[in-house]
Amino acid sequence: MRQRFFSCGHEDGGSNRVVGFVVGLCISVLAWAGVCFAAEPVPLSIVFTGNTLGWYEACPTCGGRGGIGGLGRRATVFADVRAQQGEAVLFLGGAYEFMHFRKDAKGGQDLANALVTAYGMLDYDALTIAPAEARWLADAGVDMREDWTTLGDAPRTAVIERAGVRVGVVMFPAPADIVAGPDAARKEQAVRAARELRPSVDILVGMSPWGEKAEAAFLREYDGAVDLLFGTGPGMGDGFRMSPGGGTLWLRSVFDGRGVMRVDVLRRPTAGEGNFALVEDFRVTSIALDGTVKYDIRVANLFSWL
Repeated sequence: MRQRFFSCGHEDGGSNRVVGFVVGLCISVLAWAGVCFAAEPVPLSIVFTGNTLGWYEACPTCGGRGGIGGLGRRATVFADVRAQQGEAVLFLGGAYEFMHFRKDAKGGQDLANALVTAYGMLDYDALTIAPAEARWLADAGVDMREDWTTLGDAPRTAVIERAGVRVGVVMFPAPADIVAGPDAARKEQAVRAARELRPSVDILVGMSPWGEKAEAAFLREYDGAVDLLFGTGPGMGDGFRMSPGGGTLWLRSVFDGRGVMRVDVLRRPTAGEGNFALVEDFRVTSIALDGTVKYDIRVANLFSWL
């Protein structure tokens, strides 16, 4: 299992300006499927996936022996993070887990049933569904879990508390057109929703289905509107950067289900302290689901007969 670690922190003197990044590479070859995270739990971990685009098995020609990806391997990583972190972990799923943002879904009721069952077993705290995904599932006659959120014309919000840390989640509205991106009204709605949540939460998270280009434009206009922005849709994947003004940590999901993004909060934040991206320390890890990660057979077997 390959893991890439990224760290960031304050300059001396308590300034809220991030002055640099330390980027490292950790390649871990394990004898079993355990995840080589730090032995000690951190105040909060946020695990994020999105843009899986309907993939449920490993890409056999990617990542060397055993391929890379697969929901069965994702389930193993999720279980290991839960075992390490206990209640201090939040699992977020972005849009386009079930189908491509520019293509029709391939597969009927059997595939839809298997995907819904698998994502239910992964047990996300918040999972956003793009309108096209919701239509495909409805046409297949498959019901989604009630706690999943279908994106619409207006943002949706939630406050989730984990181990004493209150996380506000703003689920951005769906764009009317994935190529054109969101209009000004949708951007303003997302910002208003974030401002309403800000006073009552320790960390403020945005989940965007808009794509890289539209998310970059949003951060240029509304830097710091959210502390963390998790992005899906067209554009780059498997990366992170600070917004131009340094007020938001922006992450883009790993495409095709080939990995998992994890953000560790290394110091407990406090409501009103300032943007989460600028607290004392955080760590971003990109976890590759390669052949060193064992499959959770309960999840993998859902697709064995398709």
